[in-house]
Amino acid sequence: MFFEVTELCAGCAMCAKRCPTGAISGERRSQHHIDPSLCKECGACWRQCPKAAIISPAGHMREGRPCKELPHVAIDGSACAGCRNCLLTCPFSAITLTKGAAGGLLSKGRCVVGAGCWGCETCVTVCPTGAARLVLDPAVGAKGRSE
Repeated sequence: MFFEVTELCAGCAMCAKRCPTGAISGERRSQHHIDPSLCKECGACWRQCPKAAIISPAGHMREGRPCKELPHVAIDGSACAGCRNCLLTCPFSAITLTKGAAGGLLSKGRCVVGAGCWGCETCVTVCPTGAARLVLDPAVGAKGRSE
């Protein structure tokens, strides 16, 4: 399943503006649609919709107001094992492995999240040490994440 726009959609286009892959289309003041072949399931649209008109892949509708802060992932370098699970599963290629003396338990490096992170939490779910966690960045706000 993928994110789906419901009939509650007012056609404001906030979701389309936030979508990093251009998967959302529609006319203003009309219900928008998500192309599942382009959707990376990052949840940016779901968090941004002012009408909470988008259903998550798990079947959840967001409650409350849209998020003013954009979530992204931070990796605790001291807890990172350097296993590369997060790097290999990130749909936006936003994670890199840094080489150096302060490496992880499983490699001579640790993972670092770059500006391409959209807070989809894929890496959080595969991190065996819990080093990857979702954080809110109020400095990014409604302007969006710079690439």
